[in-house]
Amino acid sequence: MTEDVADKAARIILGAYAAGRRVPRLDPALRPQELGAAYAIQDRVILHGGPVGGWKVGRNPVDGLDTCAPLLKFRIFAGGCVPAPADLLGTGLEIEFAFRVGDDLPKREHPYEIDEIRAAIDGFLPLVELVGGRFEDRASLSPLEQLADGFGAAVIVGDRVSSWREIDFRTLRAELWIDGIRRQVARDCHPAGDPLELVTWLANHLAGRTATGGLRRGQVVTTGGLAGVTAVTGGERVEARYVTADEREIARIDLEFMAVPA
Repeated sequence: MTEDVADKAARIILGAYAAGRRVPRLDPALRPQELGAAYAIQDRVILHGGPVGGWKVGRNPVDGLDTCAPLLKFRIFAGGCVPAPADLLGTGLEIEFAFRVGDDLPKREHPYEIDEIRAAIDGFLPLVELVGGRFEDRASLSPLEQLADGFGAAVIVGDRVSSWREIDFRTLRAELWIDGIRRQVARDCHPAGDPLELVTWLANHLAGRTATGGLRRGQVVTTGGLAGVTAVTGGERVEARYVTADEREIARIDLEFMAVPA
């Protein structure tokens, strides 16, 4: 895929953000046909729509392939009152494990190891992703088109847990409550087992991508959904709770989605 083609696709994606509405599927000539093309479109989205506030990384449970997508800073929200899902082009919620990067991880001659990544992280972040997309009829998109689009609409991040190294992610229970009803619960179900494996892959992947400059201090890294997607429309009161095996709540997010005006 040429830079010109990737640029045209990226501008369509960013145009959907600006207009606040989904756009038709890319013309066949603009659709990515291989992984590098999807990342080329992402890089042009970063160029024109940045800055990048973080990254999404995930592992496909079928083929084991790790992939990632940027989180533009203006799509990252703190807990509290959050714009309506429709305004963010989202449709449903996922509860996830996320981390904040404490040190720059630039390109270097040899790969980063997981212990180095663990040392470079300065906190665990409770996070809820608002899943959606910029294109109409998202179900018709190929996986590569969804990757180019970034897979999601926005993320909502809770307060940092600085003592995160004490957390056993195999037994940590993540719960998503909507209007007082528990709608998601997950434990011992992360696709990578240890979510830091994915952060390590991401650090090495980004170190090889010229447009990104590697992982950067202060960026958020979220490591994939834990218990599927729950639909939302607007006006919901949402709580994300993270509970240890001995029933201690160590992190949470409280938020309310704005309702769509009648």
